[in-house]
Amino acid sequence: MRKLITNEEKVAKTISNLVSDLRLDLEMLAVYLQQINPNVTINRILLMADLLRDEKENQHNDYL
Repeated sequence: MRKLITNEEKVAKTISNLVSDLRLDLEMLAVYLQQINPNVTINRILLMADLLRDEKENQHNDYL
């Protein structure tokens, strides 16, 4: 039986692939994101970064 892939998993994979590309200038990406939609976009990206940091710390603690 195949596992259904959620929209969140699809977006996570897309973001991961895009950010992993070393040719992508992250500083310019931040500038353009701020210009396009400063409030919602940036707040959600910062929230995602905090959640990712917490998830990484929790995963690290599980191995100890």
